[in-house]
Amino acid sequence: MIRRAEIGDINAINDLLCQVLDIHAAGRPDIFRSGVKKYSDAELVEMIRDDNPPIFVSVLDGAVVGYAFCIYKQIKDNPILKDAKILYIDDLCIDQGHRGQHVGQELYHFALQEAKN
Repeated sequence: MIRRAEIGDINAINDLLCQVLDIHAAGRPDIFRSGVKKYSDAELVEMIRDDNPPIFVSVLDGAVVGYAFCIYKQIKDNPILKDAKILYIDDLCIDQGHRGQHVGQELYHFALQEAKN
């Protein structure tokens, strides 16, 4: 099941954010710091309550196993681009124990459908 994130998902989202950071810090220690958080709990609460940017979570057997942080952008009165509302995936993570099970693909398609709506 994929749904919008809820306040009760923050601990699971934090765990996933740490997994992403660990991958980045291990691969590029010259750029990324390890052992820090991308967002504070207060920032996550605000993002979830505001719902812009939307955060979608994949839930399996009651546990959050993936997320997609998305961003809405509005292009208006641009001299070279047509007016448009865009939704893009800013950050996506699948729990290391659930990778290879198409969870990311399902999150992508959910975000795509959200963009079409």
